[in-house]
Amino acid sequence: MQYELKAYRSPEGVTVLQLVAADVADARQQAESMGYRVISMRRRFHWALELGGLKVRQHFSVALFSQELLAATGVMWSQMQQREKERDLLFIGNEFRKAITTYYEQTPGTVKRYPNSLNDLLKDNRQLATVRHLRRIYRDPMTASFEWGIVRATDGGVMGIYSLSNKSTIKRSGFLQRDAAFEKQTRYVDWQFVYKP
Repeated sequence: MQYELKAYRSPEGVTVLQLVAADVADARQQAESMGYRVISMRRRFHWALELGGLKVRQHFSVALFSQELLAATGVMWSQMQQREKERDLLFIGNEFRKAITTYYEQTPGTVKRYPNSLNDLLKDNRQLATVRHLRRIYRDPMTASFEWGIVRATDGGVMGIYSLSNKSTIKRSGFLQRDAAFEKQTRYVDWQFVYKP
């Protein structure tokens, strides 16, 4: 029997496969053995009708497992949301990195210092006038928490931040130069937004 499957595999996305299989379970097993997640499956039926010596062949499909289409849509929606959170994390992490950079570079005197805490970025009391390197402490988009992992410098100051999420990343390449260290990192906790002079 012939089956037409809509299946998902990263990074190609949704693909239509034409398979010959003994039954539905065999068709599904063939697709899964190739690394696909089956979204929907149709059995291809063929019938022929002879009208006065003229053979008419008709093809029609029967949709099977339509709930899998809904499940795959949910998977794709979830991945879209995760990609958006990744973009937010990259933006927010770099905002923290820029704030740490300006705090460090604007240290009065010759000995440069990192902030003691993230709150020091909100109001820099080392200056005569009020200096705000960061307007607010951002929420971590991956954990929805205001708590961040802190990368400490040798003097104990904050030289960087990172998400506390151990979730696997989707983005593994194509980073900007400033984030090149994130190439091939597999977890968000490994994306450390650090300023090193």
